[in-house]
Amino acid sequence: MALYKQDFNEIPLSPHLFDISLTPQRRMGRSLTTRLKYLDGKLDFQVWGIVIHASKSRMFYPDRPSREVAHLRIFLVTSENSSIELNPSSEYGGIGIMLEIIFRSYRFSRTRRYMDILNIPVIRVFTVREVIDNLFSNNRDRYRLDLATGSGCRYWCSVVISDFVSMGWVSANDANAVERLTNTLANDVRWVDVFIPVPSPRGIFY
Repeated sequence: MALYKQDFNEIPLSPHLFDISLTPQRRMGRSLTTRLKYLDGKLDFQVWGIVIHASKSRMFYPDRPSREVAHLRIFLVTSENSSIELNPSSEYGGIGIMLEIIFRSYRFSRTRRYMDILNIPVIRVFTVREVIDNLFSNNRDRYRLDLATGSGCRYWCSVVISDFVSMGWVSANDANAVERLTNTLANDVRWVDVFIPVPSPRGIFY
């Protein structure tokens, strides 16, 4: 099994964590699978666009050398200079994800490990609160990565975008947006040394 290490700095948790969010039934047990950060006062922000984001991340294996892989996540654009990041972050040493839902003071991350993005327009405006409710209703925080590869973020993003299509937030024409971005990355000579597995490893929702 691979160990997946991300290059994201830890941010202090909101002191109100789930108290600011949804109904008690929706919140139950989510603190074990989800981190909400800097969302106080942000839940009623409207989402005006979606960015699928790819960056390099280092994958560690117990029986072979580490390597760079493409890690995908989603940014919900709430203004010209702000967004909500949805990051299916693996917990070091395990295959279960910790879904990070974080307010960011930019549209998407442009660190040195940035690779590329794909913009998806919304066809109906919705709120951050509606997104979190949808994620929890569908148990999208309860996800285990593919055991053989330690990967699965790409499939997670694809499923979430499909959920958005089902909600009428995104056009059905963009249901394959994650694979379109993946194909762009795979054909870009700059990323020839970054592992992009085909087909996409599929984790398991539970």
